[in-house]
Amino acid sequence: MKTSGKEYAQPRRFFLRILLSIPIAAFFRDTIFAVLKVLGVPAPESGIAYGAPQPVARLSQLSKPWSAVHFSYPIVMKDLEGEREAKVPGVVIRLPDEQAKAAAQQGVSGIKGNFYAPVLLCPHEKCVIFYREDRRELERELGVEARTPMISCPCHQSVFDLSQNGRPVKGPVRRRPWFFEFDIAGDEVVVSGVEKGSLTWGRATRVGGEEERRAR
Repeated sequence: MKTSGKEYAQPRRFFLRILLSIPIAAFFRDTIFAVLKVLGVPAPESGIAYGAPQPVARLSQLSKPWSAVHFSYPIVMKDLEGEREAKVPGVVIRLPDEQAKAAAQQGVSGIKGNFYAPVLLCPHEKCVIFYREDRRELERELGVEARTPMISCPCHQSVFDLSQNGRPVKGPVRRRPWFFEFDIAGDEVVVSGVEKGSLTWGRATRVGGEEERRAR
């Protein structure tokens, strides 16, 4: 008698949920999934299902270099617990002409024309991060030389240098912020998704009804 994939998936999902609820097992999550693959056991489906493209800003709001518009983008997360809705915070930033041109020549991902739309969740542990324009405040609080606005994380004091297209210059984080996929349609910036493979690190908690992160 054949067992359908759906029938098989339910006990498998239950087993993995229990296994990964154990702290040491959760720590070695990737190793567990690798072993299951070798044994021929399919890993649970996971990922992000995007909604319809959503306008998040007008170009008229982004007329000057470093002008910015904040937004939240709704997504549906799929994991061992099933599907759940979340809102991903982000910001659209207008970069100076010379920097945008250099980024295009270097093939920097996440920048289109003069615009950059980073996800405002830290890749380190998904703390909410902030676009900060007060350079003196950045220098005083974080001890960094700020030639332009920057993005900073309040949890572990990571700093992302926007003059270098978001490169981390302080703290434990090792990569640029994740970015939104977007297009320019007329006078609007239209977000259609989040960088592939993003939002996969850190531990979830619920704050204010949105998916955010708690500092250790």
